[in-house]
Amino acid sequence: MDIDRFIAQNTPTWSRLEELTRRARRGVRSLQPEELDELVALYQRTSAHLSHARTAYREPSASKVVSQKSQCSRPRVTFRSAALT
Repeated sequence: MDIDRFIAQNTPTWSRLEELTRRARRGVRSLQPEELDELVALYQRTSAHLSHARTAYREPSASKVVSQKSQCSRPRVTFRSAALT
């Protein structure tokens, strides 16, 4: 798969992750339990996308796009995981 197709195919996932992250910044309690689970799942999926981009595409721009999407969510996901233990 070429880089443009990879980005186009995964943009909805990244957009949803951004949306949930934005809402979580107002407070994790602003999300429903199912949305918190979705946030964690999307973060994990986006992390896998980042791994794939770094391996499959030599263009740094591919990794940069995915990296930015996953990094903005990391503190929210870490908080969620800590709250569960």
